[in-house]
Amino acid sequence: MKALELDPDHPDAWSHLGVAGGGMVGSKFFNQTDCFVQVLKFKRNSSSAWSHLGTAGGGRVGSTWYTWRDCYVKSLELDPNYADTWANLGAAGGGKVSNTFYSQTACYAKALELSPQSSSTWYNLGAAGGGKVKATTFSSCDCYVRSLELDPKFAPAWSNLGSCGGRKVKGSCGGRTCSPKDCYVTALELDPKYADAWSSLGDAGGGRVGSTWYSWKDCKAKARAWTLHQEAETWYNFGLLGSGSIGRSECNSPKQCFEKATDLLDQELDAVVSRLPEGSADDLRDIAISLLGASKTAFKDQMTAVFTECHPRTPACLDAQDDQDRFATDLAQQMPHVPPETIRAVLKGALIQMQSTRSKLAEPDDDTLLEAICKAEGIWTRQHSDSTLRKLAAAPAASQGTLAGGDPCSALPGSTGRLWEGGPTPGLSVGATRAFLAFAALAALTMAFAASLMWRRQSTSFRVLVPDDEVQMREDSLVSVL
Repeated sequence: MKALELDPDHPDAWSHLGVAGGGMVGSKFFNQTDCFVQVLKFKRNSSSAWSHLGTAGGGRVGSTWYTWRDCYVKSLELDPNYADTWANLGAAGGGKVSNTFYSQTACYAKALELSPQSSSTWYNLGAAGGGKVKATTFSSCDCYVRSLELDPKFAPAWSNLGSCGGRKVKGSCGGRTCSPKDCYVTALELDPKYADAWSSLGDAGGGRVGSTWYSWKDCKAKARAWTLHQEAETWYNFGLLGSGSIGRSECNSPKQCFEKATDLLDQELDAVVSRLPEGSADDLRDIAISLLGASKTAFKDQMTAVFTECHPRTPACLDAQDDQDRFATDLAQQMPHVPPETIRAVLKGALIQMQSTRSKLAEPDDDTLLEAICKAEGIWTRQHSDSTLRKLAAAPAASQGTLAGGDPCSALPGSTGRLWEGGPTPGLSVGATRAFLAFAALAALTMAFAASLMWRRQSTSFRVLVPDDEVQMREDSLVSVL
């Protein structure tokens, strides 16, 4: 960026900035598309720049709009030896290059002739139904096996291998044939956020992932939650790019894209709350008490750091999951009586609230942090209103506390700074505070699983950015996201 401020006519610097995701040059933000268009202003015959622009979803060069397919075609007509660009054209459905039409599978075959060691391209060919490479015909399963032999940690290939019945994969499953369930479990151990693998494991009757057994209902619930967030993440990234589309649904401005992402998170929130057992109240209360007590400093610091990354919105906003997982592990050690899944859910819910695109604040305040805990209370109340009323009716009047009189979160004063200083908030009794915490933690829990799903689907092809500096980025092609 400094190089471009000194010399804005430097095409290589624009290319590197685009590969890095874009950034500020002077007082203006340039997204990836903008950067690659800038390259083409100076180097119209740059094959790599056309390929980059295609991976960014296409764009306007001069007075002409080029789709991602158009960009790949232009790139290959300039240099037909770019294996990754052939793979990307395949992900775009194929196209005509130098007056010859290449189908999706023909594009993948060309890519593999040039680069036979590409795990993602073998996966793409398998997802397209298989095909012929150098006179040898490969079935879908054959392609997935080849993909996994090149990259045994490629979760989508494991999931798809399970869907086609399983196979023997060198170095895996103790030397025996991997069953479909083996494949789904392996995919989920590599990527616990992979919605299709959860759904398939549910179809197979459930199974053990890590040290936890999941029933078929548990698997389907996880698949539902991750699928919702999968789309939310996609729309969020479209917001960073400025526009985008999934199928027939599209957004034409960052605001529209971010609204779609937030709406999907709300749906996921509802889905997660619907799976919470009624007996979770004590665990949720204990988690909230810890977050507002013994763990409050670490929790506040983490949430403040996430808020800072997300306002203004940046790609780094989506990268907080690893830190959160470490925090969840530490908290689980402090609270061995609480299921780790519940702890992770509460923390993820708070993370989602910090990532919210609807916040108008320049910096987080205590009300923002409280909202991270209380967000889901309305959904919980709606879903469990009948049972809650029955319990209140059956409980002695003295034990009903603030719940009998209304919403404990709405009883909080507008400014709640003392919450982070320790002790009950002024205006609430200790009993009311504990009741509030139960609702609050539940709120965060219900937002939970939305925070970390990435956009990958069983039928998805993977595109590869072909940067000048050898940095490679694997991306989801069907939704055109970077």
